[in-house]
Amino acid sequence: MDIMKQFRLDGKKGFITGAAQGIGKAIAEAFIQAGAEFTIVDVNEEKAQAVAQAFSEQYGRHITAFRCDVSDPQQVAQMAEMVVQTYGTIDFAINNVGIVNFFPVESVRPEDWKRVIDVNLFGTFVCAQAAAKVMIAQNKPGTIVNMASMSARIINTPQTTSSYCTSKAAVVHLTRSLAVELAKYNIRVNCVSTGIVATEVVTDWCDELQGWIDRTPQKRMGTPEDIAGAYLYLANDDIIGWVTIEDTNIDYPVIQTQDDPEFYLHRGFDKEYAASGVPFMDAVSDIFVPTSNFLIYGHNMKNGTMFHELLE
Repeated sequence: MDIMKQFRLDGKKGFITGAAQGIGKAIAEAFIQAGAEFTIVDVNEEKAQAVAQAFSEQYGRHITAFRCDVSDPQQVAQMAEMVVQTYGTIDFAINNVGIVNFFPVESVRPEDWKRVIDVNLFGTFVCAQAAAKVMIAQNKPGTIVNMASMSARIINTPQTTSSYCTSKAAVVHLTRSLAVELAKYNIRVNCVSTGIVATEVVTDWCDELQGWIDRTPQKRMGTPEDIAGAYLYLANDDIIGWVTIEDTNIDYPVIQTQDDPEFYLHRGFDKEYAASGVPFMDAVSDIFVPTSNFLIYGHNMKNGTMFHELLE
């Protein structure tokens, strides 16, 4: 099995917000390399256009740019309309854009605190809603991935980021709510919670983060490239989970195709013929219904792959 084919996004269309720099730009490049075409959405039109042009020329793909303040529903609606006009559909929406400020709670202006909520939380919702509307109207599956943060679960200190921590905690719960509500349309919604990542914004105040870096096992910040793979994994339509068993070589994606339950019986993750197939979940299983058991099918291959180790 060609592992890289497991992450192919050939023919997939969509948009990535905040993709003119940092994590968003790294995600965009990874998606291009995986075969996707999309719109780079950013409030900085000049940067977005430059990145879109550079990627288009480098990879020979149709990448566009659109200036959009994600906290403005009208601008987001116009952006989604443009994406559909350009590509015909929206298969994925990557809601990466986010801002942060460092005003102490006793002196922060209400409008500054609210701006972070408007962009990070409301902007995520509006973009997810716009993408979901297209997916539902076209009666096709899709995936939405939101950018959360470790700050959803911990409090940054000594940085004073109450608005940021609040916004990211809300994004996590928003993601859960959307995942449940949109599951009936075969739209998957997930979020990625990163640690400290060395982007253009973060490196400007790197000295203030040294305490966090010192408590990190590898003694370094993450890089945008560290994050991009997680988004590729989540962008695949059929994948619903991952199965890993300690002290074995079993470490595989799990997929589910309810309309054709045995589609992956003898197909690889790239949907091409493969004798070993890919582990797949029973069509009647529902990951959103609480249970202690799921039925997953997989081969016992004589070459030692798949679930062979469990039967030795």
